[in-house]
Amino acid sequence: MSNPEEESLWDEISRLSKEIEELSKKKKEYEAKIKELMFKEDPSKGIYFHKEIFELQQKKLMTEFEIDCRRKKKNRILWYLEESKIFDKSKKH
Repeated sequence: MSNPEEESLWDEISRLSKEIEELSKKKKEYEAKIKELMFKEDPSKGIYFHKEIFELQQKKLMTEFEIDCRRKKKNRILWYLEESKIFDKSKKH
């Protein structure tokens, strides 16, 4: 049977996974919008979206950073859970 701390950590892993999924969707939306704006640009007519594209690229980079932070936190928790199980097993011997 798992202890309350372990259950709390599994809840945290679940929360982080959901956030990673949501942020990944947001990142894809930014990428699609960037492509759309790049496609709409027409230099011969003087139609440019450089400011909007740059802002979306910044948002995409920030989102990638947030995804990376959550993924690393999730991996640290998983590592901790795995190590604590190994530790507990070796302690019983």
